[in-house]
Amino acid sequence: MAITSTFEEYGNILRICPLFKGIVNLNLDNVLNNLNAKIISCRRGSTFQQIGEPFLYAYYILDGEVVASFFSEDYDEINMNHFLPGNLVGEALACNISPVISPVQITALDNSHILQLDIRALADPKSARFVGKEYIISNLMQILAERNYFLTTKIRILSQKSIRERILLYLSFLPKGADNAVSIPFSKTSLAQFLNVNRSALSREFRRMEVDGVITVRGKRIRVNVAKPVI
Repeated sequence: MAITSTFEEYGNILRICPLFKGIVNLNLDNVLNNLNAKIISCRRGSTFQQIGEPFLYAYYILDGEVVASFFSEDYDEINMNHFLPGNLVGEALACNISPVISPVQITALDNSHILQLDIRALADPKSARFVGKEYIISNLMQILAERNYFLTTKIRILSQKSIRERILLYLSFLPKGADNAVSIPFSKTSLAQFLNVNRSALSREFRRMEVDGVITVRGKRIRVNVAKPVI
């Protein structure tokens, strides 16, 4: 894992980071300096946050793709979520003043460049003030609220007893296009890990759902034909 401090080439994607919303370009460098920002380069397959180690930083994906996961008691890898450019990772764990031990590992699925941010000072009322700090704290609260909603949604999905129920509920949360269809943002293997089901069983259930007329598949687009998702 290599570290660089050059931000200019990632200016466009840095400006759309949800943590920096409302901060003018003139103050962005100052904000990055106060958050001890560094850009780390991760090769495909490398794990840059290990389970059991202190979780010290939030990570913003500049390019590439990463996954957060953990292992079950049977040593099966459980995929929590995939993160693409423009996504923030680990902010809920990283904002603790006293570092917490990481319950997850974060691994690069592709060669990736990632912005590493030290946001612990934001939770400390005694920390130094800097221009833009109020925006960062406000944005972080919004991000944490959205993350809480996502985790609540995943709990609902995993509480479904059958694979079909999990698939239907998961699909109901994906954004629909003009064709009233959705696109699954990752592979069948990753989806099986996300839904905590066997990949072969997942593929069989997708085929059954198509035969039963529950879904219509057109390439990577899926349209749900039932009136209401399972809830």
